[in-house]
Amino acid sequence: MRKIIKKITFNRVKRQRFESFFKTKKDGETIFYQFWEWKREAPWLWITHGQGEHSDCYQRLIEGLSSLPINFFAWDLRGHGRSSGKRGYAPHFLSYIDDFIELYENTKSLFQNQKRFWLGHSLGGLIQLLTLIRLNLKTDPQILSSPFLGLSMPVPLWKDMGSVLLSHVAPKICLWNQIKNEMLTRDPLVLKEYAKDPLRHHKISASVYLGTLSAHREVFARLKSIQNPILIQIAENDPIVSSAKNQQFFELLPSSDKTLKIYPKRQ
Repeated sequence: MRKIIKKITFNRVKRQRFESFFKTKKDGETIFYQFWEWKREAPWLWITHGQGEHSDCYQRLIEGLSSLPINFFAWDLRGHGRSSGKRGYAPHFLSYIDDFIELYENTKSLFQNQKRFWLGHSLGGLIQLLTLIRLNLKTDPQILSSPFLGLSMPVPLWKDMGSVLLSHVAPKICLWNQIKNEMLTRDPLVLKEYAKDPLRHHKISASVYLGTLSAHREVFARLKSIQNPILIQIAENDPIVSSAKNQQFFELLPSSDKTLKIYPKRQ
C-alpha cells in the first residue's frame, strides 16, 4: 500500500491530503481512495460519487465546506477514476457494495469512535443506502444527493430484454449511458470542466444496469432498516434520476429525523 502526503490549505484551514489504494480480495481490482485530514479526532464526511464520476469531482465541494471542522474521505468505484477495471463495468451491482464494505473494514482505524457522515450522489447514493444497511450502521447521518432510486424516463421493454441478453452473451461490453453533460449541470464553467476531464466517462455495462433495478426493489423492500438521520436533496424535475421516486422514498422512510430539500427548476 502506498501513501502520498500533501499539505493543503483552504480558507486558512490546513489539512493533509492522503492517497492510497487496496486490492479487493475477491478479484484483485485496485480501489483508489483519498482523504483530507484536519484532525484525526474530528468528524468524517465519507463521499461516494455517481456513475461516470470519480472522487476528484468533489474537490469543489470539499473546498466549499473546508471551513467546517471535519475530515473528508472519498473513493473511486471500480471502473471509475483511478480505480482499476473496465470503464463502466462491474460483474454485478453488488460488486460495488462488496468493495465499499471491504474499504470500510480496511480503513476503519481512521474513524475509531469519531462521528461519521455519509454522502452519496446518484448511483453512489444507492450504493451507500444498501451498504449501510448491510453494515447495520443505523445511527450515522446520511446525506443523499439525487439518489438513483429510479429513472426519470421510461425504458422500453426491448432495451431491458436486450440488457438481459447482453449480460449473458457479452457481459463486459459497455455502452453509452445516454447521459449528456448538459443534463447534469447548467453551469458553463462546470460543463467545460466535464469536457476536459479525462477520468469521466459515459459508459455502463448491462450487468450494472440490471443490478440497479434489483437494488431499487431491495431499497424499498428494506425501508424499515433505514433508521438513520437523513437529508435528501433533489432537483424538482431531474432529467435522469426520478424525482417522484425520491419523494416517495422520503415519505415512506421510518426515520424520525428526515429532511427533503427540493430545488425548483434545477438539474
